[in-house]
Amino acid sequence: MALFDGYKNQQGSRSNTALVRSGHMSPAEKWLLDPTFKDNDMSGIFKDGVLFNYQYGGPGMDEVVIPKGRVVGVGASVKDFVSKKYLATITLPGLATNGNTIGMAPYNFTKDWFQMDRFGGNQPSVITLDYVELPYMPGFTANANFTKAGVLAEEQALSIDNRMPWGAVIGECQNGDYLKATPSGRLTKWVAGTDAPHLIVGQVLASDLNAEPTGWLKWMLWEEQYRKEDDMFINRSGTSNLPTSEGYPFDPTYTDGNTIFQNYQSNLVHNPTGIIGLHDGSGNYDGFGKNDTEYTDITIGTIANGTAKDTLVQFQAKDFAGGALKNLAEVTNVKINGTAVAADNITVSYEKGLITVKVPSAVTGSDATVTATYKAKHYGTPSWADFKGVQGAMYVLLKK
Repeated sequence: MALFDGYKNQQGSRSNTALVRSGHMSPAEKWLLDPTFKDNDMSGIFKDGVLFNYQYGGPGMDEVVIPKGRVVGVGASVKDFVSKKYLATITLPGLATNGNTIGMAPYNFTKDWFQMDRFGGNQPSVITLDYVELPYMPGFTANANFTKAGVLAEEQALSIDNRMPWGAVIGECQNGDYLKATPSGRLTKWVAGTDAPHLIVGQVLASDLNAEPTGWLKWMLWEEQYRKEDDMFINRSGTSNLPTSEGYPFDPTYTDGNTIFQNYQSNLVHNPTGIIGLHDGSGNYDGFGKNDTEYTDITIGTIANGTAKDTLVQFQAKDFAGGALKNLAEVTNVKINGTAVAADNITVSYEKGLITVKVPSAVTGSDATVTATYKAKHYGTPSWADFKGVQGAMYVLLKK
């Protein structure tokens, strides 16, 4: 504004007081969702701009474009059909200007129907310095192509083929590693000497690779006395896969089985199993839960040099952290020094996770390494980690 001396306008004077727009942790900016998601060449994955429908989102908030936990960047400004102004867009790194990144989506970004004169959707925002927990999926490789093609390839592999659309750490990494964004906004290891410093978006401060997370969800049981008071038995609801008037969105197997046989009847059981379809590793999708994650060629021990033929040697199955793994679902391959052991020489205590091997020939020269491939039931798995290929959690400090 101009400066006045009494009633006289001081020509050429201007005040300058505007500078700080907001704090750093979550910049106060109005972004628009990138309309690129509605392009025809994106429609194979993004149907009318939508990646997937989130049944728990509620009316107008269920059409997810960018899921929670993804790293995002900004793109060119486009016209906002509400304010009639041109505003910057928010998008995935593979679609962002020069592959830039600005932070992480703290919630699902849903389709902005206001751009089509309809209600629905939400206002995107980002977090830049928080400490977050993400599923660790080392069996997936980040795409190097920061274009539409790179975004679509990662979405096909993870969101479609593996039914895991949310943010995750993919590819192998360990505590202390710095992380960068992939084209679809997942995180992967940043490599010193190869990747530029400005690509760093976070750092792994800790991890949890225990088969059963360090929490207590497996002790959340459904006792018989409360089961009979459940709304399902009173109003015959609670068995739908979708949140409708028919009941809560529990998996249909929630109602199956004898409760005593399933160990729900008491908090004194020695092997608590959680609630079926809720936090027992089933994933609510046959073939796509954490119980479908394969432990491939895990070293479970050694057989001492000099061990005679037909000696019985017992091993404890191990999880990815190296701890004891119980509740095996299947054991498909046991090897001694890389050579498969015949099935009739193997016995398994599935609940205890014990694998007994009848040594097929005498061990000479040096100790023999024993590996095994198996799957397990992961009781107490939180829903955000209940996906095939998840080996645990990475705790990441964001650094944007």
